[in-house]
Amino acid sequence: MVGIGLGTTNYYGDLNNTDQVLKFNPNIAVNVEYPVSSRVNIRLEVMHYQIEGDDQELEGGDLGGRRERNLSFRSNNFEINTVGVFSLFSDNIKYYQRSKFNPYAVLGIGVTTVNPKALYEGEWHKLRGLMTEGEDYAGAALVIPFGAGVKFKVTNEFNMALEAVYRVTFTDYMDDVSNVYVPQSNFAGDPIAAALADRRPEIGLPQRPAGAIRGGPDSNDGYLILSIKGTYYLPTAEWIRKAGSKRPKRLR
Repeated sequence: MVGIGLGTTNYYGDLNNTDQVLKFNPNIAVNVEYPVSSRVNIRLEVMHYQIEGDDQELEGGDLGGRRERNLSFRSNNFEINTVGVFSLFSDNIKYYQRSKFNPYAVLGIGVTTVNPKALYEGEWHKLRGLMTEGEDYAGAALVIPFGAGVKFKVTNEFNMALEAVYRVTFTDYMDDVSNVYVPQSNFAGDPIAAALADRRPEIGLPQRPAGAIRGGPDSNDGYLILSIKGTYYLPTAEWIRKAGSKRPKRLR
């Protein structure tokens, strides 16, 4: 099978809005899927997605002085993953007789890029190379996708699906925020890095001292992909051969 998915991405990390249930950021994915048993498929997927967070968008009470921290980011990332798709009902013995409604679970492994940027004085700046916390973190990270969905048979060859899959990541720097403020002397000669490491002066507040809490290193970041997927069953050579044998003979 081949497929395409469109949806929205919700980010969970040091800059997410805990009072906001969903944050609408786009994602798009293409995939190929291959059956390995009557109820299990293996899927390979490539996806582009966007995540973002902003202390100034915090709703409700200000948790731990987050508005005063004044940090923000946006990131456009690519992910490649391979997952098992475990269907409740059989899909693959006689695909054209499959159930019209089929819940399924998803579990696998993948890799995502890590590319946070911040808007400063009208320009987007890549944060990873600035080492705003003195950490030279990697530009890619392992992810564990897990979740569930439900497939709907539209025609013999075509399915639609609704899917929700969360990504556990092995990094706390999807948003460039994890630990503590470092001395401003770390950024000597780089005023952009100095400004983006501590953005409190932009709203008239003093800089934080080195060692003050900037983020929460106790848990890694994550993100939730909500998507609508369309999947098309490609004809195999066997299907083509059988279809060809049923064609009427040409009149002579």
